[in-house]
Amino acid sequence: MKDNISDEELDQSFNAGTPMRDSGVLDRHWKPLKDKPEWEKKPKPRDFIINDLIVSGKVAMLAGHGGRGKTWALTQLAISVATGRPWFDHEPYRVNKKGKVLLALGEEDEEELHRRIYNVRKALDLTSQQNEDLINNIIAIPLAGTQVTLLDGENYTDFYKDLESRTVNDQLRLVILDPLSRFAASETETDNKAATTFITALERLTRGASKPAVVIAHHERKPNSDKNSSQFGVRGSSGLVDGVRWVGRLGPAEDPTDLSLVKFSVVKTNYTGHPPPLELERREGTGGCLFPRQAAGPGRLGVKRYDRS
Repeated sequence: MKDNISDEELDQSFNAGTPMRDSGVLDRHWKPLKDKPEWEKKPKPRDFIINDLIVSGKVAMLAGHGGRGKTWALTQLAISVATGRPWFDHEPYRVNKKGKVLLALGEEDEEELHRRIYNVRKALDLTSQQNEDLINNIIAIPLAGTQVTLLDGENYTDFYKDLESRTVNDQLRLVILDPLSRFAASETETDNKAATTFITALERLTRGASKPAVVIAHHERKPNSDKNSSQFGVRGSSGLVDGVRWVGRLGPAEDPTDLSLVKFSVVKTNYTGHPPPLELERREGTGGCLFPRQAAGPGRLGVKRYDRS
């Protein structure tokens, strides 16, 4: 094993998808702060993808029970970042800089992915410029029926190596992978070491020059768990929630019988305070798009069931 490894060799190892198992990482950084003059300067402000929520170059998670609206919320997030429109059309969740987005849906085929994007575009009533940004900036990939696990044990799969290469080189602003169960091996939810290895693989996707954020969708524990309203409600190994830097949650609204309502809250954040929860509603004719709740009236479903077509 070599004692000194050049930056070029480290990059070659990275591009080959080979985990570092030598002193190269330490060799690159093993120096006192006096040899890092840039540390004397004020650090750059954090680059937020969504204002005070999701940070560029970090791994985040959106959690919730099945059917709560995670995929709709993430489709809206993709369109927000691509067009500059606030997430959920909620002004405090404004986009600081629009850019390219990878939206990879592991449980949807092309027809369903088309339907979701079409419904969000229609619901948001995008301007001509926003529509142009949408079609230029979104890479939408349907992956239902496709083997897309990122790791085989501790080895990166061919799919991961391809994804990593494209992500690093394509100037992405955001990567969305939905859901975790399609991209992670089965032991990821039961073994902390496997969970940490999986999060590390996601972190590698942020290494490109554009430093994209990576958001992964995941499920919660069984309903009615007293942990569900916190970060500890995330299903599986604690290594998952410990490793990500931000966790948003879609949970039940104050009236849990009204399935047109959900509550969005931030249950873990490493870089900001916790914003107040936001109650969201699905409006008639939008499929399953989520918007800040309004008073009862035209457009609100206000029912125990809703049409997601």
